[in-house]
Amino acid sequence: MALAVSGVLALASCHEGAPIPYTEDCFDDNYNAEVPFTFVVSEDMENAYTIQARGSETELVKRYTVWAYKDGATSPSFSFSSLSETPSATLPIGNYEFKVFCDYVDKDMPKDKYFFTDEVDEILVFKKSSYAAFTHYKHSFWGQTSAKIVYKNKPVRVELSSLMARIQYKATDAPSGYKPENIRITYLGKIPSAINGYNSDISYEWENVSYLHKIGDEHLSFDYVFADDAERTIPVMVEILDGEGAVKGRVQEIRVPIKRGGITTVEGPFFSTLDDEPEPPVPSGGGVGIDTGFTSTVVFEV
Repeated sequence: MALAVSGVLALASCHEGAPIPYTEDCFDDNYNAEVPFTFVVSEDMENAYTIQARGSETELVKRYTVWAYKDGATSPSFSFSSLSETPSATLPIGNYEFKVFCDYVDKDMPKDKYFFTDEVDEILVFKKSSYAAFTHYKHSFWGQTSAKIVYKNKPVRVELSSLMARIQYKATDAPSGYKPENIRITYLGKIPSAINGYNSDISYEWENVSYLHKIGDEHLSFDYVFADDAERTIPVMVEILDGEGAVKGRVQEIRVPIKRGGITTVEGPFFSTLDDEPEPPVPSGGGVGIDTGFTSTVVFEV
């Protein structure tokens, strides 16, 4: 009986007082403690990310994927996903680093939709063959924090910020003699396609990425691309197609600067500019094939 009482007193000492004290008595790998979390997502890139502003898009919800690294481990000891911004998990007590990735999924079927999350060191865009663009929900966030998990724990707060850059296109002219229907964007160079969930560094890049969709109202098109804190330039080709699939407008190459958390707006006469079709392979840089008569405005905001 004396041993049982002693054990209770030892556990009690792990959570008495304010702030919560932390002692070596709390390190018992055989004891699992409840750990509440609070996730705070910064959506200051643009107000369009509110559900109300997404218009007719099917409503999706945020999903939080958490990886817990114990005592300086290089691979996660535990992981879990939640649709709640205030979930709880049960973890053995000890020192942890928590890495959190947030993306959007269907509420009734919360599986990977825009990003593969099964490998923490390569959170990959889903997917190259059916590249998703022109949706506000293809946006992701990341954050990290360290915490000491003891017998009784205050909420572990993790603040998350955008991992991505937004590229959007506007026309400064009007179509003449045809009805524009679709827009095709071709990335002429490599684009970041995966990040490492441990440190949020870019871990993989794709080549030969292109996407096609109906022309939008406010913006002809837009896309979210993984980015880092260093500004980089991605060359793109923009094509306007009519209802029969014929190319009526083409700008062979625009060099677009991007940076994490930034918005790049490219404005120009997309409807009335028709550059020659590029010879294969598609140019990847150096200004090849640019029509110098195309006057564009590139607005880069961070």
